[in-house]
Amino acid sequence: MILDVPIKKIAISENLRRLREQRKLNQKAFPRVSYRTIQNIEAGIKDGGAAELAEIAEKLDVSIDELVFGPDIGTSQVMAEKEAEFDAKLRLLNLIPELSGEQANDFLLVIQTAIAANRAARTASAGNSDSQNKPKKAR
Repeated sequence: MILDVPIKKIAISENLRRLREQRKLNQKAFPRVSYRTIQNIEAGIKDGGAAELAEIAEKLDVSIDELVFGPDIGTSQVMAEKEAEFDAKLRLLNLIPELSGEQANDFLLVIQTAIAANRAARTASAGNSDSQNKPKKAR
């Protein structure tokens, strides 16, 4: 969610649905992940927590990378950034073991929202400083 929130949600939802249907599994085939969570991920409402994605990937017999990023993952800068994001989520989840899965997801959402707001502010600030540094046109 830190990077390309809508793109990532679409990728996870499409990948989960594709992999699940290839294996002829229904949405209730994941005993340690709720049916509602699978529905929400496939609908693009949420992209799941690290623990949920690990459970889903295990049941589908794929790597978490393939589940999240698709079968054609590469070594581009974007991929490296997305891997770093996922690693950061795992580290955060390991720091807060007393929280339930849903509480941990809510916690991550707050952090990710703050990071996105920070990035937007930096982008806006950079845009304003660029416009202030441009020479004024003579009339």
